[in-house]
Amino acid sequence: GRSRAPRLPWEGANLIGTLVGNIRIVGLIDQGGMGQIFEGYDEKLGRTVAVKCIHAERRLDPRAKARFLREAQILSQLAHPNICAVFEYVEGETYDFLVMERIHGRTLKHALQQGLSPEERFDVAESLASVLAATHSKGVIHRDLKPTNIMLTAEGTLKVLDFGLARFLRDTREDRDFPSEVSREADEASQDSPPSTPSRERTDATPLGSS
Repeated sequence: GRSRAPRLPWEGANLIGTLVGNIRIVGLIDQGGMGQIFEGYDEKLGRTVAVKCIHAERRLDPRAKARFLREAQILSQLAHPNICAVFEYVEGETYDFLVMERIHGRTLKHALQQGLSPEERFDVAESLASVLAATHSKGVIHRDLKPTNIMLTAEGTLKVLDFGLARFLRDTREDRDFPSEVSREADEASQDSPPSTPSRERTDATPLGSS
């Protein structure tokens, strides 16, 4: 769901310990040019979550805010066991939060470097095919699917992350009308794209940047 949050002093503020709704911010997971990802604890439901947000100055850019909101909207429509789940979109005057599933594991890139058995590789391919079928059936294209945006949990479950560049197929006309903007987004993502739900166990974390 979407809810309104109290205003927080962003400039130079340490959000650790801040309570946003039922969620207590308990630690910083990753940060970069576009924003930060925190670990949060939902005190009402008793679960750990990932809280993604964008810096105040970035949020003033309507394109950055629109992209962040679009990521939330897309994830909210993609209920799939191999896609990182979104729980809530919290909007404030000077910041936005995206509350998401907390995932522990390693990136597919690192897993491939460490070595996967033929059976494990088949499972990865099968799970990815299932994700693509599910997203395309909803009219969504990821646009940034790569080994660093895919994680394997300790149980071996694949999770696709970072829908910051994703689009609904009905919006592809916008891509054709503004090719330079698409190129800029892709360039930003390649330079400093963050995981949507990184973890401390993430062995190949990329700098935060896509939203």
